Amino acid sequence: MTANETLKALRKAGKNMGVTRLYFYLSEFGIKPLGRRQRPQQYPDTTPEIILSKLGLAPVPTIKPTPVPTIRELKTVRSKARK
Repeated sequence: MTANETLKALRKAGKNMGVTRLYFYLSEFGIKPLGRRQRPQQYPDTTPEIILSKLGLAPVPTIKPTPVPTIRELKTVRSKARK
């Protein structure tokens, strides 16, 4: 994703900024270009989400913990599997 594509994605998300501010955020948040030096520089596809979450403008996705099965549930599953 180039800098212009990143700016378009940020503007679409409601955060209007210029190129200078974008490069400031990239250096401030430690987002590095992908691969070798190339023009235009390519940044990770998740760059807009990273910037918005660091600024506190995007909801951070919450991951539900996987439920731990009880011993009783494990025994019933085993007994059903044996039959």
